[in-house]
Amino acid sequence: MKTKSPRRIRQSLEAARDRVARLIGVLRQHETEKRWGLGEECAKAANGLERLLNENAVPQDYKVAVIGRFKAGKSAFVNELLGRRLAGEDTSPETAAITTFRAGDGVVAKINLVDKETWDALKALHEKDPTDPESQRVVNWLRFIANDGRQNPGGQAELFDLDAIEREHLKPGGHTLTITLSAAATADDIRKAENEFRRRIRQYTTGSKPHHCLVESIEIESPSTILGEGVTLVDTPGLDDTERFRVQLTERAVQDVDAVLFLTKSGAAYGQSEKDFLLSLLRKGTVKQLVFVVTQVDQTYEQHVRQARDQDEDPEPIVDRIEAERRRIRLEVEATLDELAGDAGSVAAARYREQLNAIEIAFTSAANHRDHMRGEAVKFPISPGDAGGMRSVKDTLFRILSTESRLAATAKTVQSGAASVLQDMLSVVDKRRAVVAGLKDREVAEQKLATFRTGFERIGELFVTAARQDIDVLNTSLGNRSETGQLIAEIVAQQADNVLASYETEDAAIHWRTRRGGRWGYMHELQTRVANRIFPRVAEQLTKQTSDFGRFVDGFRAHLQSLSDEAGLAIERLEIGDELQLDIGASLEAFLQETLEALQEIVEGEETRIVALLEEFVDEQVEEKIAAARDRVAGILGRGTSVAQTAEIRNFYREVRGILRGAVQNHVRRRFDGFAAHLQAQAEALPDRTLTQVRSQIQRASADIRAAAEAAIAGQKEAFEQIATRLMAEINGAQSDISGHFFEEAAPASAPEGEQLEPPILPASTSNATGLNGTPASMAGQFRDDPSDGRDPPSDIRRRATHCVQRYILRNGDKSWPFSRMLTKEYLAGASEAWLIDPYLAQRHQRRNLLEFVMALLDRAKPKTLHIITREQAEPAPDADKEFYDSLDRQAFEKAGMRVKHFIEVNIHDRYLILDNGIVFKLGRGLDIYKPVAGLASRDPALRQVRECEVDVFSPRVSDMSR
Repeated sequence: MKTKSPRRIRQSLEAARDRVARLIGVLRQHETEKRWGLGEECAKAANGLERLLNENAVPQDYKVAVIGRFKAGKSAFVNELLGRRLAGEDTSPETAAITTFRAGDGVVAKINLVDKETWDALKALHEKDPTDPESQRVVNWLRFIANDGRQNPGGQAELFDLDAIEREHLKPGGHTLTITLSAAATADDIRKAENEFRRRIRQYTTGSKPHHCLVESIEIESPSTILGEGVTLVDTPGLDDTERFRVQLTERAVQDVDAVLFLTKSGAAYGQSEKDFLLSLLRKGTVKQLVFVVTQVDQTYEQHVRQARDQDEDPEPIVDRIEAERRRIRLEVEATLDELAGDAGSVAAARYREQLNAIEIAFTSAANHRDHMRGEAVKFPISPGDAGGMRSVKDTLFRILSTESRLAATAKTVQSGAASVLQDMLSVVDKRRAVVAGLKDREVAEQKLATFRTGFERIGELFVTAARQDIDVLNTSLGNRSETGQLIAEIVAQQADNVLASYETEDAAIHWRTRRGGRWGYMHELQTRVANRIFPRVAEQLTKQTSDFGRFVDGFRAHLQSLSDEAGLAIERLEIGDELQLDIGASLEAFLQETLEALQEIVEGEETRIVALLEEFVDEQVEEKIAAARDRVAGILGRGTSVAQTAEIRNFYREVRGILRGAVQNHVRRRFDGFAAHLQAQAEALPDRTLTQVRSQIQRASADIRAAAEAAIAGQKEAFEQIATRLMAEINGAQSDISGHFFEEAAPASAPEGEQLEPPILPASTSNATGLNGTPASMAGQFRDDPSDGRDPPSDIRRRATHCVQRYILRNGDKSWPFSRMLTKEYLAGASEAWLIDPYLAQRHQRRNLLEFVMALLDRAKPKTLHIITREQAEPAPDADKEFYDSLDRQAFEKAGMRVKHFIEVNIHDRYLILDNGIVFKLGRGLDIYKPVAGLASRDPALRQVRECEVDVFSPRVSDMSR
């Protein structure tokens, strides 16, 4: 399946919005129609579409941040992404400028300087309190008065006239300097021009000159393939920047980014700055937009080659070294979460671990890429067709931008929202046409509809009573959960106190001369570090509250089904279903799906919001208390001996820790209580919303009757049919156009019957297959592909199944894809034995999918045996495999008498479901088709978003399959 480029997605979205806008104009032309009630429906649809467009404006660009520690090779990496050297690669570690790259016709740099008003305010703040972190920019500036040991390239002390620099660069309202890359004809002239361009910019980026203290940001426009896709590239200072003001600039620059390219040097240790940044992304729910980019792979591999040769050993292939480093990074990333998640088996911890496992990791070498682009030989290419790995990075980045960006989310919302409004409008017009054409007696129809309305209200009362009882149970459960929440809040507060204690230790260790200046007690990044420490436990409590709500939803679904069945019986008794096109069952089914999807978004969104905003536990009242504590020790701050200073620090932190511990506990408790109230409000609203849905259908049926009566007047049926036909044609045309804009590059909905899509051959031998712990076990043993009882082996079944009879296309982010949707009875009929082949079934979410797959299989068929062949085992305890598969076997046998047998085969790579009736499912991603889940989706597969993939169904003979 081909993924659209970021630019193409923008073009498609804009084209779709234009088509929606044109349809709105058509609907407005018809909204004055009164005779048949279509005008009211047109106005309703037009209003819905206008609201959809107004609430989903097209983002201006794709914002991509490049982040990493100093010396991670960010500038060289950025230059290779851009295709030209615009970022200075010799920048010192003290460099602090935020540099933004955008597409332009020529190369132009704009240096945005701080405005004079802001600078004067910072200087006044510094004069009042030189220790205030907000005045750090001025502290850096004033260091140049004393020169601070700085030297020019000639080794001489470099002096600056700071007053003159201020007069030149600071202006009211701000000031922007423009630097243009000079035009050049020859390659040598271009190189010289680029060097001069970078030299002029470096004056405002290097920490060896005071000018960088006055810089807010740098914007560079340049022609570039990647920028031409609508990407804005933001190059930031290092994560381990010691200057607070530069950290603040970085934090502002990376807000609301669409993707993060997180650079780390090959072979480098995974530091605390990386951990903190990764945890922040994980907590805020944006880690799915992250790409780990390992840089300077060529350097570490060359070191490996030299070491191997020094020891008279053969060096490992570069691909093996890369895979080893990939495993190391993943282990270090997982260890970051393990340090926080006290209960490794918690649902929240498993969910976060699944997100971490999904992080993309790319390996690059700017030097390799540069040599390759110059046509020079590359000694150690990362891959044969991508010497420096830059093409792989771009492909990965474009895939993320095409699926996870703000613009991609907007496109998804516009597409689904427009489809919902248009489908509803089509249904209204189609039903009205049917009623107008088929209604025989208005008076009789109205009497029957009135009878149904009265009967439904009685049924509805019983439904509401049952739902209210479940709401009472939910309220009780959430109330009981509140007591647990209090305990969790206390535990979380203790975790926060441990973070505060680390600040106390750090300040107590500061040299007495530094403390004499009063530069302690400011607890930089305190709120973020506390939030990153406590969020797994908070998330686990929210997950349990959501689970209580999920059980209520399960009961509500059952009550809704009973309501639908009772309404269907009433319609059948009155014989009005066909005549009035009244299908309450279908209406309630659509309402339920729409409601569940909305609840999923609401609940998951609220969970994510609470966890993301945990750092807001310090409110104005708490800040005032901390300020008062500082004031009480200000008079003796930094005076006396080191022992006396330390005592004051201890006293200060004793009071502040008490304040903040209480603030964290109260904040978390309020969040728990607020979330419970939110869930209760959602539950309370459901019964009335359900009845309103049915009443609206009854009201529309009444409108259909009136329209039929009006049309019965001589000559009016033809007039009604004309306007209805025109409307249907306009809506169908718009629906087709909009769908085409979004899906024009996708594969067809199903493969042509008989298409030859030969799957890869499975390993013919399974001699390497072993049971758990290397020995055969009751549910895991040696897999034989040559049954001795005369049955066809699965490899033979697969070889004969060469005709593709169905292709399921799962588009990124789509919902309503439970396994039961693909495991249809027509393909499973007659199957008594099945083989599921999937290399990856060891992780928790994969086993959740496996369990759901087995249950879906048993709901649609009754095979006697399911062989599960996989490659991975649960680590570090293989015994867990036996326990899991024994349990799965028991559940399958109790449900439908099916036995489950488990095998380990180290050589498998492809994924299949093979049935002894001759049908073969080629599973593109195996069972791992869902994105990481949260909220109600953890209980309902139909609410989960899927990953982009395809599932093909093959048979040996097309004539044997009914379509």
